[in-house]
Amino acid sequence: MTKIKICGCQTPADIQHAAACDVDFVGMVLVPGTIRFVPPNQRPDLVKTARDCNVTLVAVLRNNPKPSTADESRSWYPGDMVQWHGQEDTSWSHVETRPSIRAVAGRHGLLEHANFPCSHVLVDHQNPGSGQPFDWPSLHEVPRPERWLLAGGLNAGNVAEAIRMLQPWGVDVSSGVESAPGVKCADRMMSFADAVRAADASS
Repeated sequence: MTKIKICGCQTPADIQHAAACDVDFVGMVLVPGTIRFVPPNQRPDLVKTARDCNVTLVAVLRNNPKPSTADESRSWYPGDMVQWHGQEDTSWSHVETRPSIRAVAGRHGLLEHANFPCSHVLVDHQNPGSGQPFDWPSLHEVPRPERWLLAGGLNAGNVAEAIRMLQPWGVDVSSGVESAPGVKCADRMMSFADAVRAADASS
């Protein structure tokens, strides 16, 4: 079954709606200056909600300050997993003991970061969060790790095609389940999850 990650959750209600769709992961963006940024004082409520809903919470970073220790990382960037979406180098893996996701930009990113020490790879558009798909067929030209997720312009209308074409381990959506930029929509989350499971059932 294709794993589902709903990224850019900003409120406990976002996580509750995602959990009601029986998704596997929810993402909390900790990148200042971005539209889906969750400030430090709001993070504990999201952590608690994810725990109560039994869904894995991913702390999404992009060029954030680098912690010195695993404890410091958990304090600064709470969650069950961490996702690196910027220019983070391999030294981050030396202080991070949680499962990790390395986000890369398309085919070229997969090649560039082929040996990055992480548990998962997320293949996205070069402009993450843009809501635009990239050249999906180009991924057929390069090796892909076992646990890789596809992102970039996914929505309920095209995710089945993407799954049939590439058979990713998981799919990641953010703007494709929003009613306005940064505003998650429970109905669109459910439609997306239903489309993923329908694609799995038909394969």
